[in-house]
Amino acid sequence: MLTGSTGFAQTTLAAALMPVLLLACSATETRAQAASRPDRRTARPATSAPDLTAELTELKGTWLKAVGRGHAAAIRSPFLVIIDRDEDAARQWLTETVFGSTRRFQKQYMDAQPDKPMVVLLFSGQKNYRRFCIDVLHDTDPPYYGFFRPTDRVLVMDINTGGGTLVHELTHAMIAFDFPNIPAWFNEGMGSLYEQCSYQGDRIVGLPNWRLPALQKAIEANKLGSLEDLTSTDFRGANMGMNYAQARYLCHYMQDKGMLEKYYRAFRDHAADDPTGLKTLKEAFAPKTLADVDMEWRKWVLTLRFPPR
Repeated sequence: MLTGSTGFAQTTLAAALMPVLLLACSATETRAQAASRPDRRTARPATSAPDLTAELTELKGTWLKAVGRGHAAAIRSPFLVIIDRDEDAARQWLTETVFGSTRRFQKQYMDAQPDKPMVVLLFSGQKNYRRFCIDVLHDTDPPYYGFFRPTDRVLVMDINTGGGTLVHELTHAMIAFDFPNIPAWFNEGMGSLYEQCSYQGDRIVGLPNWRLPALQKAIEANKLGSLEDLTSTDFRGANMGMNYAQARYLCHYMQDKGMLEKYYRAFRDHAADDPTGLKTLKEAFAPKTLADVDMEWRKWVLTLRFPPR
C-alpha cells in the first residue's frame, strides 16, 4: 500500500520472533509449486544492477542521525535496513526478508533492475513507529502497519505487526523500477499476494491469507463485481477492501494456473496500448471469455481455506 492509503489487517506477532517467521514465508508445499516456469522468450533484455554501496553508506549516516540512538543498520545493495534493535537483527531482516523476497521477485518478474537505493526503516511497536513518523516525517496520521514512499524510495514499518506488510510494500518498491505505470488494481493485487507466502527454491509463492473469508462471503451473497469491472473501478473508493481481496485472489488464481509471470510481462510490455490490462487479461485466458473465467475463478475461490485445515 502506498503512502496515504489506510492500513490493512494483519496478525500481530511478538517482536521476539525471527524475521523469517514474521514474514509468513516458509518452505512449505503448495499447489502453486507445480506452476510452469515463466515464458521469457519475449521479455525485454535484462539490465544489470549497479552497486549502490557507496551511496547507501552515505545514506546510512543520514538516516541513523534522523532516527536517533538505539538503532542499527545493515547494507546490501540496493537496500539499507535500519532497525531499533541490534546489528544482528538488522542483518537478519535484510538477508531473510528484504533481500530474500526481492531477489526472488526480481528473478520471476523483472527485466529492469533497481538503480537507486531503497531505505527500509523498521520499528518495534506503534510508539516508536508513530513518534518517528510525526517527529521526522511530519506525518501525523501514518497507516497503521507501514507504508512505502515512492518519491524517495523509503519504506517505514511497525515490524511488530509482522513481516507480511513489509513484503507487500517491497513488492511495490520493486515494481516501481520495472513497471512504473502499473494500475492500482494490479499493483495492489501483486503486493497483497505476497503478504502470505513461501520461499520455494528461487521462487516466491503467494498463499491464502486473511483476505479470503470476506471475499468468499461476497461471492456467496452475489455481491461481488465482475473481474472486468475490477480493472476499471475506482480501486481506492468505497469498496477498497473488497477490491484488494478480489485483485489478490485473481493474481493468486493466475499464479496457480502458471500464468501470472507471463501476464505480468505481457501487460507491462503493452501497457501503453492497454493501460488497464483488460485486453491483455482477455488474451491471456483466450479462447475462454473473461465472463467464463470469472465464473470458474469464483468456484476456485470457494475451494480455498484460511487458515488451512
